[in-house]
Amino acid sequence: MNEVRIIAGSLRGRKIHFQAVNGLRPTLDRVRETLFNWLMFKIRDAVCLDAFSGSGALGFEALSRGAAQVDFIEQNPSAILELNQNQKKLQLEGHSRIIEASALSFLAVAPPESYDLIFLDPPFQENLVQESLQFILDSAILKPGGVVYFEAEKRLDLALKAPWILHRHKTMGDVQFGLLEIFC
Repeated sequence: MNEVRIIAGSLRGRKIHFQAVNGLRPTLDRVRETLFNWLMFKIRDAVCLDAFSGSGALGFEALSRGAAQVDFIEQNPSAILELNQNQKKLQLEGHSRIIEASALSFLAVAPPESYDLIFLDPPFQENLVQESLQFILDSAILKPGGVVYFEAEKRLDLALKAPWILHRHKTMGDVQFGLLEIFC
């Protein structure tokens, strides 16, 4: 059994368990620390989408730090089972939903909910960030002033096009990550 610890907030030090699933690589502690330092003024009471949830580390960390709601999107049955168990263990049922679906399919159908913050951490080597960003634009699920966090392999050229602007960006090891906003 693999585990990731929640870094800060009301659940600080609690552990999230996850199965070894092909392509699942939870966001590193130091990357999450940087991300949530960037988000410290946006996370309180935010409605979040954790697309490609995997272990749920980003969404559970967001809830620990004061997000109002997180929707976890995952299609792998083993990962969904672990997400449900972690949700119950952390007593977050009233603040989170686990939706069994392909993240791309979910984004493509314009869900009725809109989000302040969207986490995009798809499996590497599949170049799903660009497609996901286009679906987010097309479905208009990002609230005005909202941000998208992305994580991808370092060598991936995002080739961002308007209206996306890169607000923050950093690399650590073989990973690049950053915050994107829509320029209006």
